[in-house]
Amino acid sequence: MNPSLETVWRELRPHLEWADGFNLVLLFADQPAPVETLRDRLDVSLHWRTLRLRVLDPESPTALVGLADKILTPRAGFGPLWVELWRQAEDPAWRQARTTLLHRLNERRGRLESVVRQPLVLVLPIAERSSIYALAPDLWAVRSFTAQLPGPNPTKMSYANPVIRYFVSYAHDDRHLKDGLMKPLKQFLDAANEYSFVTWDDTEILAGEGWHEMIQEAIVSCQLGLLMVSPAFLGSKYIQDHELRYFIDSNITVPGLEKRVIPVALKPIPFDYSMDLNGLEKLQFFRSKAGKTFQSCQTNNTREEFALELFQHIIKVVKRYAYYH
Repeated sequence: MNPSLETVWRELRPHLEWADGFNLVLLFADQPAPVETLRDRLDVSLHWRTLRLRVLDPESPTALVGLADKILTPRAGFGPLWVELWRQAEDPAWRQARTTLLHRLNERRGRLESVVRQPLVLVLPIAERSSIYALAPDLWAVRSFTAQLPGPNPTKMSYANPVIRYFVSYAHDDRHLKDGLMKPLKQFLDAANEYSFVTWDDTEILAGEGWHEMIQEAIVSCQLGLLMVSPAFLGSKYIQDHELRYFIDSNITVPGLEKRVIPVALKPIPFDYSMDLNGLEKLQFFRSKAGKTFQSCQTNNTREEFALELFQHIIKVVKRYAYYH
């Protein structure tokens, strides 16, 4: 069974972001969605390191003729080189052009390693995975990472429905309370009929990963922010400086994404201007129908009711703004 795209991303990142010099990655695909998702996530991740992803996406077999020379010509200011060769897997002209390109790169492996000082990603057709080691044995021998990207799957996790990525912002002092809300809420979201919800909070960060870059990347990639508001949340300098501004600052624009935010009343806070709400005073807070914060819900039943009402509110927001893609 192919690994999930998220697993591929986690395993791929170190080979691209932390590589020192040439690094060959071979990806095999037959659908555009997973290729675009990985490429876009890498591009966003590199942005926070002030690097750019260089993409070569030939539109015809003849465009592959001079591609080896382009690959072997470094360009300043760029990070990894991403080369898409996976389309038109069964077309004879494309297949011959790919084979010729792989032969040329294989013959110049030594020059690749000495001249190309960034990671090189070749995205190839799944149908050619079993023959790549014969077509380009030297390239196969020096590869650092290989993966087959998952294709369409009729199950829920295939994201056949529109995907809604949401970021959970909270203060670490409120972790236990946040977890108490997210457990039932995630169950409701996972069972949603019309949408596939993908959550992210800082528990996704693995040991050794750059936590600030991971958080910034997740915020940029999300469409919806759930803010777990409490006194500790409002007092967090990191949240003020690096999270809230993406959701409430009207001057922040991210191409292709329209973000919505739902401030969730996790704990009671005063609205008498005795606390700095950091711009959140302009927004409607979510409370239970009874007007309670989540902390005020003392029983399992009332907490599940809070989570259900929040789920229903999220669905209304998504339907109203329809900003998935």
